[in-house]
Amino acid sequence: MPTGSLSDFLVYFVDFGNKQLVEESMLRDVSDEFPELLFTPMQAIKCFLSDLRDVDIPEEINSSFEDNFLGKH
Repeated sequence: MPTGSLSDFLVYFVDFGNKQLVEESMLRDVSDEFPELLFTPMQAIKCFLSDLRDVDIPEEINSSFEDNFLGKH
C-alpha cells in the first residue's frame, strides 16, 4: 500500500498481523515463474486465545510464548 512518500510503502505481514513502513528498495516483484502467487488468497487467519482478548498477561508469559511459538527472541 503506497504512503505519502514516493519511496516508502506500508506493508501488512499476514503471518504476525503487524504493519511496517518499508522502503521500496526492500520490496521484490513476484517472479514471472510463479504468477499463481498473485491469485493465491492469504493463508493466515486472525485469531486469539479464548477468553484472553482483554486480559493483562504477565510479561514473563508473553516472552515465553513468543520464544517458544512465534520464533521471536
